[in-house]
Amino acid sequence: MVAHACLAAVGGPASRTFVPHLLPKDQLAAGLALNRIASQATMLVGPALGGLVVGALGVAGCYLVDALTFVVALYGVLGLPPITPVGEPARPGLRGVLDGLVFLARTPVVRGALITDLATTVLSMPVSLFPLINADLGNVRGGLVADATSGMTALVSGGLLCLGAVAVVGAATPALRRRPSGIVG
Repeated sequence: MVAHACLAAVGGPASRTFVPHLLPKDQLAAGLALNRIASQATMLVGPALGGLVVGALGVAGCYLVDALTFVVALYGVLGLPPITPVGEPARPGLRGVLDGLVFLARTPVVRGALITDLATTVLSMPVSLFPLINADLGNVRGGLVADATSGMTALVSGGLLCLGAVAVVGAATPALRRRPSGIVG
């Protein structure tokens, strides 16, 4: 488990860099939306398929299918074109952290988005309610609606979209915490 978590921590950010480098600018929003839909589908369908495979082939068969799909994924990654770094490489250590802070000081849009996201996450994220919310929403509708409409974000100004999303989350959170069944988050 530890090795898997370490590899996922390295592989996740690396794999998310491919889409912006492989698609033209006018297809980037659609490509990112499709990538997110694939990720959501994997989280939703994967466990069910895993259960079917374990039921049909046993645990050893499940590991075999996992190993084979890994080989297919590795073959796909090896077929990607080389991606060269753009711009100057980041400086290591505290200098890199300082560079990031200077960038935030000079870029109010990014700074505002990060502060807004932090405030939304820390002040109103009802993580403990997610299973209950999923049960009420039929488990998947919210994520699928968000994924299906995410391509439209390219049509809206980033700042207004960010503020609108925060307003929706802020308005929805108290409503989700007041449940008629008496469950309070």
